[in-house]
Amino acid sequence: MSFFPADPPPPDPAEFAPQPQPWWAPPGDELPALFPVSELLAATGNVAVAVIGVRVYSTGAEFLIERRMRRGSMDVRAWQDAQLGFGGHHHHSGSAGFEGRLRFGMVLGDGQQLVVDSLFQRSFGPDAPEGHSLVQTGGNGGGDMSYQRYEDALWLWPLPPAGPLELVMQWPDLGIPESRAVMSGEGMRELAAGVRRLWV
Repeated sequence: MSFFPADPPPPDPAEFAPQPQPWWAPPGDELPALFPVSELLAATGNVAVAVIGVRVYSTGAEFLIERRMRRGSMDVRAWQDAQLGFGGHHHHSGSAGFEGRLRFGMVLGDGQQLVVDSLFQRSFGPDAPEGHSLVQTGGNGGGDMSYQRYEDALWLWPLPPAGPLELVMQWPDLGIPESRAVMSGEGMRELAAGVRRLWV
């Protein structure tokens, strides 16, 4: 007879797998239409941030943002420290409340303002948010001894209203003040009509 008791039966997956909601992430069964944009949001001596495209779905739009950093004349230790900060693993000790961190936001055509922030990322609740919502849905990166590259994805739900859409970002710790790129919310809405289902 074993000293250790038998493992209990596993819980029902339904108990810890909530039903995905459309404001959490893009639908998994659609082939998005691509809104063409390639615009530099900001650049310093060693860092650049750009919006490189928008995937438009029937229920919203996913914004793809790329940030790059070059080593330049940094020595090995300085480059290692810069990579940690660039990946968001630490903030400057002098930034009370992490005020110098990377932040994204949007201003929609109807004047609604949205913010997505790693310190204040809202929980994915079961209730639909009032108005539009903006959440970070993905991010990955890597690099070598010369360059570092990260990609971020922001999910806007539902589709933006007609009018100009402003993507806003700032990263004071890396010398990037508030910067904006303007796109067409109406253009994204028009593209949504061409979105196709992967399975019918």
